Amino acid sequence: EALANRMQAQHAEATALPPDTADTVNFGFDAEENGDLKIKSSSNDPESSILIADENNESEEYTVFVFDLDNQDQADSLVTDITVGITSSTDGDDFIRRATLVVDGDEYDGDINADTIEFTDLDTEIAGDDRVEVELMITLVSDAPSATATFTIAGADIDAEGVDSGDDANVTGSQSSETHTVALTGVAVEAGSTSISSNDTETVGTFRIEFEITALEDDQYIFKGADNASSSTSGVIYTIYAGNTATTSFYGTASDLLQSTADDSDNGDYYVIQSGDTETFTLTVTLDPTATGLYFVELNAVRYDPDNAEDTSAIDDDTYTVPNDADFQTSAQSLQAGS
Repeated sequence: EALANRMQAQHAEATALPPDTADTVNFGFDAEENGDLKIKSSSNDPESSILIADENNESEEYTVFVFDLDNQDQADSLVTDITVGITSSTDGDDFIRRATLVVDGDEYDGDINADTIEFTDLDTEIAGDDRVEVELMITLVSDAPSATATFTIAGADIDAEGVDSGDDANVTGSQSSETHTVALTGVAVEAGSTSISSNDTETVGTFRIEFEITALEDDQYIFKGADNASSSTSGVIYTIYAGNTATTSFYGTASDLLQSTADDSDNGDYYVIQSGDTETFTLTVTLDPTATGLYFVELNAVRYDPDNAEDTSAIDDDTYTVPNDADFQTSAQSLQAGS
């Protein structure tokens, strides 16, 4: 009986102690995730190409830019708007007739402006940890002007939101297409490599510009001469720069040479590019200046003729103006005034 009374007392004392509050359990909910999209390159992005326009009709459809959207979050994202930038030698709406964006198989038509193409009201979901391809296709207006164009995309150009949350998703990264050339008839010119060199005393410099010419419809004849001024008997026109100033007075003696992989004409005065073919041309300019300074050379234009150019009185009827592009100019070479 004494043992029973003692155990009853101990139990009463234990139940009277305050509860232990050292261990707590919290209940709550994690914030909704919105997706984390990153713009990445695609192996399907096309190389530089010539987009051939039609004189009377809308052109065929060309793929000009492909990039990927990679959702690096586990939450699903909804892409609602994409704006593609246009960097071109002329306004985009002057040469683009129609633009289509394909996002993971869904097609959307774009609103074409001078320097952008806007795709709105998209409804494409990108699942968490998924990666989808985005393809831009365009057609050209009839009788499109000659142009070069590059297409770009950055995180700020894409609107996306979490499928469940409805809040803005994070979009980062950027990509650019290769530079494409728009041409109607005649020739298209694409940049190649450039190089510079000098003699041991740096009094004579040699400047080389390599480029490709494609004959779009007819055979094209390029006169073998080159000149640093507009000339009816020059195959190419170039400019010599002293510093940042175009010059014809500081260089003392200049000589030039135009070479090509193309065949010679029957009279030997021209390079002949067969219709649909592409040939490589190299302009070499050797400069012996009378003033010390930094010099470089820029290709400005190609003159061509679609006729059988045996008659020198009717040669080089047309001119292709080269885009104002650094790819068509050499680096600068420091040269000393010759003796």
